[in-house]
Amino acid sequence: MKTRITTVIALLAFAFTLSAQKGNVSSADYELTLEKPDLEKAEAKILEAEKNEKTSAYPKTYTVKSRVYRAKYNKDNSDVASLFTAFDALKKAEELDLKGNAKGKGIGKFKEEIKKDLVMLRIDFQNAGANAYNAKDYEAAMSAFEKVLAIDQMPSTLEEGAVAPLDTAILFNTAICAYYSENKPKTQEYMLQCIEYNYGEATPHTVMYLQYKEAEDTVKMVEILKDGFAKHPDEATFLRELVIFYINTNDLEEGMKYITLALESDPENSSFWFTKGTFHDQSKETEKAIEAYNKALETAATDEERYNANYNLAVIFYNKAVESANKANDEMDMKKSQKMAEAAKEEFKVCVPYFEACLAEKPDDLETLKALRPVYYRLSDDPEIQKKYDALQTKIKSLE
Repeated sequence: MKTRITTVIALLAFAFTLSAQKGNVSSADYELTLEKPDLEKAEAKILEAEKNEKTSAYPKTYTVKSRVYRAKYNKDNSDVASLFTAFDALKKAEELDLKGNAKGKGIGKFKEEIKKDLVMLRIDFQNAGANAYNAKDYEAAMSAFEKVLAIDQMPSTLEEGAVAPLDTAILFNTAICAYYSENKPKTQEYMLQCIEYNYGEATPHTVMYLQYKEAEDTVKMVEILKDGFAKHPDEATFLRELVIFYINTNDLEEGMKYITLALESDPENSSFWFTKGTFHDQSKETEKAIEAYNKALETAATDEERYNANYNLAVIFYNKAVESANKANDEMDMKKSQKMAEAAKEEFKVCVPYFEACLAEKPDDLETLKALRPVYYRLSDDPEIQKKYDALQTKIKSLE
């Protein structure tokens, strides 16, 4: 009988100890309901319960802990570290809830409570991310937005059998913050996900193009440019960079394919016509180049576009005139040579208005001034051209 009484007393003592520790959890939880909660007191109570072996495996300990630390953050929105502590606490609560008690019972008992706390914590992290972004603390903003994404993947937020959703707006914000904080691995991770989910318009492709270009990974760079052009044909960057790449690698056939596609979709785009002219120029298809540059001039909407088209046309006609002049010099028959030289002179006259049109756009452009100088010199038997030549010489000296 004595032994039985002792056993009963021991069981009662155990129950009292467990109840006392759960009392710390309830006390901390109750403190949060007060109009002016003592958060230091609540924190001390929940930390005591967390350390005790009797309540360290109790899911409620960690749901309350998460609320304590969320309250600390929300007191003045400055203690962001408390939000991360709250997240870790709910993560722990979920792990314990999915295991159940020592006998494997009670699994999912706290799921709804955890879910509600995660909803509120998600809002806090979203606000913290926005505040950090506005303060240009992009690394902190990225970390906060990452936690929003992590919360969305937690089992307690999902209905049974449901697939975890992806908040593409938050994903994009995370990617942007990673980019601004110069975290290249995470920029790549999140931007590629944005591309996978077709979110962020052309920005993810543009960012990844810049990353691959900087890393000198031409294979991936070209892949992302092609994908960007296919998905965002109105974004000129992808086509322009593809064309530049093919020009630099002398792959004129592939480059021409892309510029032809571009012109089919936007036949009034001066830049596209100019690029087509460049390809024909590179391929020694002079007449086709002239035709394309003239079309670029016809559709030009800016001073820069007009300058570029005029300059390349001037160079083409100048080179043709030089070639004719050289042939005239090589001709042994004096009469033929003189006749060919006169024809070459007429060709030099053709390039003059194009060079002068360039100077109308950029009057102090030294490259254009020097390119026009030999043309004026060859035509200087004309008094008016001689005056232009002298003025040109003076201006070049003043600019050098």
